[in-house]
Amino acid sequence: MGRMIPLLATTAAVLLLGLGASAQPAEAPANPPGPAAAEAPAEDVTLVDALIVRAARPGPAFWKVSDGDSTVWVMGVPGALPKGLNWKHEELRAHLRNANVLIVGTGGYTFNIADIIRLMFSANRFKADKPLNQVLPPELMTRFETARKNLDVPDRILELKPGFAGIFLAGSFQRSLKMDQGQPERSITRDAFLRVRTDRVGRSNIVDVLSIFEEMPPAMAQTCVEDALRQIEAGSVPLLDSARGWTTGDLRLTITAERGLDRCIESDPAVKTETDRNLAEVTAAILEALKKPGKSVAVVDLRPLLLRDGIIVRLMAQPGVKVTTPDVPGMEDEIGAEAAEPEKAPEATAPAI
Repeated sequence: MGRMIPLLATTAAVLLLGLGASAQPAEAPANPPGPAAAEAPAEDVTLVDALIVRAARPGPAFWKVSDGDSTVWVMGVPGALPKGLNWKHEELRAHLRNANVLIVGTGGYTFNIADIIRLMFSANRFKADKPLNQVLPPELMTRFETARKNLDVPDRILELKPGFAGIFLAGSFQRSLKMDQGQPERSITRDAFLRVRTDRVGRSNIVDVLSIFEEMPPAMAQTCVEDALRQIEAGSVPLLDSARGWTTGDLRLTITAERGLDRCIESDPAVKTETDRNLAEVTAAILEALKKPGKSVAVVDLRPLLLRDGIIVRLMAQPGVKVTTPDVPGMEDEIGAEAAEPEKAPEATAPAI
């Protein structure tokens, strides 16, 4: 569910349009000031510290998951990158060469025409009974208004329920930094295009996800507002440093950015149930790929990969499955041999969307 924020921010923008407001914020300063200095992100105890390593090879980190004569190279990716940020594709392309399948397990959402129509006529479902300034505590409302004005967000946002208001504000902040929500996933599927079959797993229905937020208890929705403001007040540096850490394989730097709304989202029992379903589906797809001799590639959001009950831990628990972490040296020769293999005739598929 790590890609929930851009989806819900976009939906909130549609809802604002339904309420009669302009939903295009102007570009904001890179470090919009808050009323007080933002606190450093707390240590994320939900992750396995032993998995937070620096890759032996420069570039995005890969885990090697093997079982006899089969290997799946698992790549952890962030939910977005700054537009125009370059990263090393060579290792990914070597792994994709003659691969059986590319598993895209970064979440994502399914919807159909009926879902879109329902959303277009659902604005009032997400409109609050009271204005935001009558719901949030005064100090939190002051911080919210400071951020809203710095980001040039229309005041009709104050008519949304607190959870959606926080989500829209967080989305506006990421757009002000020119964060590309389609990257690096779009570049990865382009590398695989006409080379390897692409399977997307671990997706959720958009209407079901929005219903979770609609029914979120007030205290939890307020926590979402606080988390959004914490990320905004931290400014651009943590997000940009996090992206740089991913491109160099420094996972500790990658996870240091303020988590935004992830913390409040993950505390909701309904979200946890959906997240567990997605994790199980992605893990099952990797295990299924191990049944076929040869190699495959899986792309997964980084945090679900590193969670204490995440994908790597689940794979490690499987009999006969060996997981090699990115910091283990000595894989250079294997990667070089992959890149030198004669390329077989591919099974053409369109990029995953």
